Amino acid sequence: MDGSGKRVGVVISLDGWAVQSATRIASVGAHVVVVTTAIASPRAPITLTSTYVGARDIDTQVTRLLQQPAGVSFEQREVRLVSVIGDDRNDCLADHLDALLSTLIDLGFEPSTRIEGPRPLPEPMPQSIFISEKRGTPPAEFPRERRRPRWLRR
Repeated sequence: MDGSGKRVGVVISLDGWAVQSATRIASVGAHVVVVTTAIASPRAPITLTSTYVGARDIDTQVTRLLQQPAGVSFEQREVRLVSVIGDDRNDCLADHLDALLSTLIDLGFEPSTRIEGPRPLPEPMPQSIFISEKRGTPPAEFPRERRRPRWLRR
């Protein structure tokens, strides 16, 4: 795992309006899958992280961490028919999104999710664009204009 996981193209809508969100999935070894979704909406600023641990002959254990303005909650339980083995871990993603939908319904929203292709992250800026990022000096593209002292201007 590279620390960030693979970005999954999940579109989340609240009451018919799409909200800005990011969902990532990562495998940690052969028996652990982590799925996290962050919703960046002032109406529902929520982060849900689900960790799945399992093997072939046992039920999968899921641990969920829900962070929201009302507080932080933690849940552990067994889930059947959720495979973490192999390359196809869509069961984990589907279970995670079901838990997210349940949470949003409990908060009074009419949520929906749709899986699309992964949305690319915006390209990083090649150079900082704000003066404050350069500790008070303007960027090189905008050289300071040399002004004449007032007593020389006429």
